[in-house]
Amino acid sequence: MTYCVTLSTSAEQCGVASGAVLASPNGTNVYATVRARAAADGQTSVGDASPASGTVKPYGTPGSAKVSGSNGAQDSQNVSYSWSYPTGAVDAKSIEVKVGTGAWTAKSGNGSDTHNTGGYSTSVTIKVRAKNSIGQYGPVDSVSLKSGAKTPPPPVTEVRVQEGIWHSCTQAPGESDNYDTGPIRCDGTPSVAGNTNMGGKWLDYADGWVQVSGCGPGYYSNWYQIAAGQHHAGRWVRGGGQKTNTVDVRDQNGGGIRC
Repeated sequence: MTYCVTLSTSAEQCGVASGAVLASPNGTNVYATVRARAAADGQTSVGDASPASGTVKPYGTPGSAKVSGSNGAQDSQNVSYSWSYPTGAVDAKSIEVKVGTGAWTAKSGNGSDTHNTGGYSTSVTIKVRAKNSIGQYGPVDSVSLKSGAKTPPPPVTEVRVQEGIWHSCTQAPGESDNYDTGPIRCDGTPSVAGNTNMGGKWLDYADGWVQVSGCGPGYYSNWYQIAAGQHHAGRWVRGGGQKTNTVDVRDQNGGGIRC
């Protein structure tokens, strides 16, 4: 004698031995009815169906979800990560992702995302876990990521004509000496005492701090070369050496030019 079994989730199956295990979807309530089937002398007969069995909800192990990621690029506060469902014969109804101290968030499939850490060189841990049909969780997988480092600002050296001197006559490649003492002029523009803006080739205290890029060549090696984009860019202003220094010097971000 064999049996015909009908599950509430599938069609009738005959030839089922007593004690057999039948497949049914995880997480779905299921019950069964059974009919006995006998065969003799080439004849087969099937009895009436039994009353329905008790209802059960099958489930399996949730398996192990996986997470991977990559650190942020230079000057980026973001990190990238991806997650994947468990593989194999598991009961993974969903997987959940947790970013840093945030809440667990359900995901319906494999995927990827980015996260803004809110800072540079900032670490964050991404975690994932699978959940089965009855709410049981599998092991947590995690990855620690770090956002990109911020490029440090470039080193800067700046000069400013000294208070009390007020004005310094600048030079440029190919020019003869612009400075004349009788009376004091710079390329013909006379000097006026005090904190005024002289114009011409004078660099004045009133011009404020200007960035320099290096020192002049040869005879002008004690002069500072004014950087591109600055007032009097490409010209030189006397820093010392043959004559009295005319400028104060300051550095930012490790600048250290001295002429």
